[in-house]
Amino acid sequence: MSFFIGVAEKARKIIGPYIGVSKKARRVMRAWVGVADKARLFYTYLDDIDYIEVELQDLQVYTDITSAGGVRKANGKSACSSYGTSISKSGNAITISIANQPAEYCVYCHFRYRIVLKDNHKVMGYYPVANDAKTFNAGVVVSNFVYTTSRGYYDPALYIFGNDHTKEGTYTHNASSSNSSGFIRLELSSGQTLARCTYTFGNVVLNGKTYTPTILDSIAA
Repeated sequence: MSFFIGVAEKARKIIGPYIGVSKKARRVMRAWVGVADKARLFYTYLDDIDYIEVELQDLQVYTDITSAGGVRKANGKSACSSYGTSISKSGNAITISIANQPAEYCVYCHFRYRIVLKDNHKVMGYYPVANDAKTFNAGVVVSNFVYTTSRGYYDPALYIFGNDHTKEGTYTHNASSSNSSGFIRLELSSGQTLARCTYTFGNVVLNGKTYTPTILDSIAA
């Protein structure tokens, strides 16, 4: 349900209103009004979702996977390029590669899902799961895995919403109530000189509606 206010003799729809609380402006995510001795919901942010955003947060090169004590060597596109790493974006897909580094060197790319309202206010993807008992479904397709010389034992890893990785396939999972983030890890194993993979962020289903995500590249230059 939406609500409106009169401005310049026209009815204007109100999106994401604010209210004063403890000398601060607090955003109203849902609002009720009393009708026939009952509280009726007359506004919810779920009515004003514009699109779903996947924000790419960083690009980092490590000497090994972090759980094995890997040490970070570079952060950001320019610094990582010095370690044979690149990232490119096309639509809702990204391609990451790492080449010609010592065995076990790997690249990480962290990302997070956010809900963008029609006034450009952003809400973390887990918010409707934790606060409104809604389901947030998101899928990522891992494809075009390229490697040189011996394959080694590392497939491209994808962690999403705090869950374990998948190997060369489609991964879909419900968001938990406390997480809407994930990361990609692509690693060179013994004997490899190149590892490259494409990650396509598939449609998101939230509150029964389907959204094609928009990729926001916030990685440092």
